[in-house]
Amino acid sequence: MRYEILQWIWKDIEGSPYMGTIDRDKGGAFHETMIEPGMELLRQETPGQDLFFTPLGFYGRRTNRMASVGTTLFADLDHKNFDLLHQFWPHLLWQTGPETTQAIWKLSAAPSSYDAWADLNQRMTYFTRADKGGWHGSKFLRVPETINYKYDPPHEGRVLSWQPEAAPYGLEIAEALPAIRAREVEDLPMPPRLEPAEWREYVRAQWPTLSLGSRAGLMETTPRDRSRFMLGVVNKLLAEGHSKDVVFQLVWGTAYNKFRVDRYRPDLLWKMVCHEPA
Repeated sequence: MRYEILQWIWKDIEGSPYMGTIDRDKGGAFHETMIEPGMELLRQETPGQDLFFTPLGFYGRRTNRMASVGTTLFADLDHKNFDLLHQFWPHLLWQTGPETTQAIWKLSAAPSSYDAWADLNQRMTYFTRADKGGWHGSKFLRVPETINYKYDPPHEGRVLSWQPEAAPYGLEIAEALPAIRAREVEDLPMPPRLEPAEWREYVRAQWPTLSLGSRAGLMETTPRDRSRFMLGVVNKLLAEGHSKDVVFQLVWGTAYNKFRVDRYRPDLLWKMVCHEPA
């Protein structure tokens, strides 16, 4: 059924969606590919390999600026409190772990621009109390009905609700979803900062879960453009499925973290992790 679900999600998008994998048996290496070769991953599922997909399509690289505007909203729920979903019940709801789910809503028409779509998706994310760092267009979601090898023992995900024939939501949903308070990011508890020795131990513990690209990014010492490079590392780590707390800790001790090296502003790094688009 996973193939039919992805075809339903992608039926009205422009551009090419992506699929990604994390090979837990190979040190957590992360790979991504555009849809055509990516579909082979569904037909030849490999033990120890987590499967992901993008709900949106892209005109080239998988970045927010290259994303096509579609009719799909999504949320990465860190809970199973379905009472929060009753006002806007999703068209698709699936389990990704023992206490985690993901959801998709379909719209009757695409928003007028990427910014309009992103505003709507962020508001749905906040309204459902989902992962507040997981609303960007470049986000990967876990393929429904696949095994999550992050857990021991691995967790077999399942579809909880799929209503492809249900009427899509009209754009009046934008009027119903509450606006986001301008300073809401400050309500999120910021992780404690690690001292250099603690940071090295932390990175060593996380190393098996990092892709080769993320490892190289964290070890870089003199990037040409620190701000752009740091944002790229943050977005890559988030796209690979790491939590905001983990991303913050990993980036905090890097040689190019200007919020630590030039001025002690951990709050600005936390804001980048929670809100900055790719």
